[in-house]
Amino acid sequence: MRSADLENKKTALAGHIRREIKSLAKEFTGARKVTINKLREISEKEVYKSALHPRLKTSMRTMALFLFERNMMITTLHN
Repeated sequence: MRSADLENKKTALAGHIRREIKSLAKEFTGARKVTINKLREISEKEVYKSALHPRLKTSMRTMALFLFERNMMITTLHN
């Protein structure tokens, strides 16, 4: 596992502070819609399924994958 970025360098480098809030909100809303649509396609039982993470060796739920995907999408939009 890598150490926490307590200075939030990725966010600073992405230049969010210089962007208009409407633009940021629009991108966030788009990423959220994609995630929500994917969640609607799976059953509640599937949301709570888990598997062993290959590197971390901890149990991860399907929900964690969606959160990771959303974070990666937002990061990609700003790099």
